[in-house]
This record gives sequence, C-alpha cells and structure tokens, in this order.
Amino acid sequence: MKKGLIFLLILVLVSVAITGCKSEPATETEQNEAEQQEETVSEQTSWNPEKEIKCIVPFAPGGGSDILTRTIMKYIDLPVDMVAVNVEGGAGLIGAQETANSKADGYTILAHNPMNLIAQGLTGNNNLWEELTMISFVVDDWTVVSTNTQTGWKSVEDFVSYAKEHPEEVKWGITGSGITMADSIRAMEGLDIDCTIVPYEGGSDTRSALLGNHIQIEVATSSDIRSYVESGDVVPLFVIAPNRCPFLEDVPTLIDLGVNVDSGAPRAYFAPPGLGEDELEYLEGKLEEVCQNEEFVKACEDLGFVVQFVGSEEGTALMKKWYDANLPIFEEYGIK
Repeated sequence: MKKGLIFLLILVLVSVAITGCKSEPATETEQNEAEQQEETVSEQTSWNPEKEIKCIVPFAPGGGSDILTRTIMKYIDLPVDMVAVNVEGGAGLIGAQETANSKADGYTILAHNPMNLIAQGLTGNNNLWEELTMISFVVDDWTVVSTNTQTGWKSVEDFVSYAKEHPEEVKWGITGSGITMADSIRAMEGLDIDCTIVPYEGGSDTRSALLGNHIQIEVATSSDIRSYVESGDVVPLFVIAPNRCPFLEDVPTLIDLGVNVDSGAPRAYFAPPGLGEDELEYLEGKLEEVCQNEEFVKACEDLGFVVQFVGSEEGTALMKKWYDANLPIFEEYGIK
C-alpha cells in the first residue's frame, strides 16, 4: 500500500515539474522568432488608402481622359475621396511628368492615353511610357476624322474631292501626339490628298477650332466627339482603326477605303515609378471592380467608350509591343 502511495506521489511531482518548465518565460531566441512571425504577417497586410487619391488629368476639362476619370469617380468603391486635377500643357507631358515626380505611395495616379505616352518616347522626348507604373487599361476608344457643318461635306468622298482640287487649303487639326501625326500623314498619302496639319494641345482645343471653322478637319476620339455628332454639329468622315466604331457603324474605316492604316486609342491609368506591390494590387483591383459595374459600363457606352479592362502586366507588355511596332514609322517619316 505504501509503495503505491509513494509511486503516485512521484508521478504528481514529475507532472508539476514538467508543467513548471512549460510555464517558464520564453528564451531570447523564441522571442525573436515570434517577433519575426508578427512582422511577416504585417508585411502581408493589404494596403488601404487613408487619405484622398489625386488623379492627374494632363489635359483641359472636357477631353476623353477627363470625362472618363469623372465617370469613374462616380462609381469606384473607395474608402476615401478621389479627386481629378487638370494639369495641362505639352500635349499631356506636363501632367505626366508631375506624376512621375510624385511620391509612389498610391495617392497620386495619372489618367492618360498610352499611345500618347508612347509617341513622346518615340520622338525622343522622354521615357515616361516605360518609367511610369502601369495600373490598367480601362476602356477602348476610336480615332475619328471629322468635319464641321460649314464645309458642306457629307461623306469622305466629298472631302477627298474638295481636298484634291484645293491642295493645302484644308486645315487638318490634331493633338500633339506623334502617333496622331503619323496616322494623319499616312491617311493623306493613302487618300492622295495634301492638307495643312495644325497641332493643338488637346481635344477641347481642336473641337473649338473645328466648330469655329478655323480648321476643317479634326482628328479626335469617338468619346470626344460623340455628343457633337448627335447634336449634328460634327460630321464624322472616317475612322482610323482596325474595325468600325460601334457608335458610328455607318462610318467607314480607312481600311474600308483601301488605305492600310489603323490605330487605337485605349485609355489607361498610371502611377509614379516604383509603386509598391500592395498599392498596385489595390488600385488595379479597384479599377477592375468598377469595370464590372453594369451602371459604369452603360455610362461609358453613352459617352462613346467600350469598357475593356487590361491588367498591369498585360498592359505593360502591350505598350512595349506598340512602341516597337511604331518605331519604324517614326524613323521613316522623321517625326519629332
């Protein structure tokens, strides 16, 4: 009996000793490991904005990038405000440069046309097209060549006939993008006409010039001119694109006219160089989310856009592809 009690007592003492060992303070090594685990969890935490996000629009109010940005602002789901700031000048260069010089913290983004940025790179002005962080493409647009009602031209045939009889008389307005210049030169060559090209800062400038008959031809995007077409103030003549614009189905493309020239006008969003992965993932995700909003899609269609989301990685690759494809054209025509 006594032996059994002694054995039971020994078991209890051993159990208490083991429990006591487990309750001892952690060693320095154990503390360091715990702290490292906490840091790892912290690093994996998603970024969330805590103050307003500024979106720089590098053109005057009323242009395609401005209209799109203000439409996004109505539908995007953010815990903070998103504000549009128009920074005009240099055919979009001033605003793009300001974005590039901003802190890469997720609170400054840029609304821009990728082809415009590529054109500036092709002319040797800068390399912002590859320095800026691509967030995503949001919509597709179409490059449309239009006239005003004062010319009396109802079709591309009317325009071409007049231009052939009056070389260099017709003033052809474009924005400052080198790609628009290249497309215009190739279009004139293909149509066998000679017009005088007049460059402007942005779409709102060319629109005012067209309506005032200071120019007779304007190269703009479908989103820029749609309301003017519907009001009857602007007459679309042809589209510089691989396929017809869904909002201008009766308007031919240059390819339809036997001229092998096409271009594109996607609208995209960028951030300063060096944007962190968490910030990029958040902003890219929010833009993708708004592109899935049916009300936003309908609003874009009413404005002349077709929603076509393209993520950061694919968008970056596309810009490189377009740069390489346009480089021979810029070299051939000596566009600066």
